[in-house]
Amino acid sequence: MFFFDLKDKAINKIYVNRDSTEARFSIYVEKYQTKVARDKATNDYYNDPRERNSAGIPSFTGSFISLNKPMKINSLEGIDILTLKQFRDKLFPQGYPMYFIYKSEEGCYLKWEVIHITY
Repeated sequence: MFFFDLKDKAINKIYVNRDSTEARFSIYVEKYQTKVARDKATNDYYNDPRERNSAGIPSFTGSFISLNKPMKINSLEGIDILTLKQFRDKLFPQGYPMYFIYKSEEGCYLKWEVIHITY
């Protein structure tokens, strides 16, 4: 499970629909976390003919979606949590259930089961 702070600069976007039956999360790939790094990668792609022969502009984010309401939990006690660094070091781990957790404004934690998506 991955617990994150909504104010962390690594978080690109979070969208939760009104009834929370859909949630989308986007986290910057570490080397593209800054706008400067993303702009450089984009410029390199368009200005270097070798880059244009590649698969395209690098993916700047890992995106995740949940199509179920989150589970509300009161505490993180007893839950094994990955830090953002651990999560990124595993290159957005796949192959087993993933859960994103964050603390709501009401003080409880919301836990979504998510899948990694690509565009």
